[in-house]
Amino acid sequence: MVEPSERNFKEERDRECALAERGPWLLTPGPLTTSPEVKEAARHDYGLAITQVIYDQIESIVTGDSDDMAALQEEMVEEVSSMLP
Repeated sequence: MVEPSERNFKEERDRECALAERGPWLLTPGPLTTSPEVKEAARHDYGLAITQVIYDQIESIVTGDSDDMAALQEEMVEEVSSMLP
């Protein structure tokens, strides 16, 4: 370990400034490019729409509008499937 009196703070500062001038580093866990298919799929928020379908089905159970769970599940699966690409 270097003693504080032996450290050259000016050199360290200059090195840090030189690194900062290069700009921030981009550290990504995946590829830097995105395929057109992925870009197109990202344009739609399927999660929100699917959540709304589930919410509506739960609401129909709670309010008593629906009592046939098998039919309700089948309807929900069809509706969600129709939303997916």
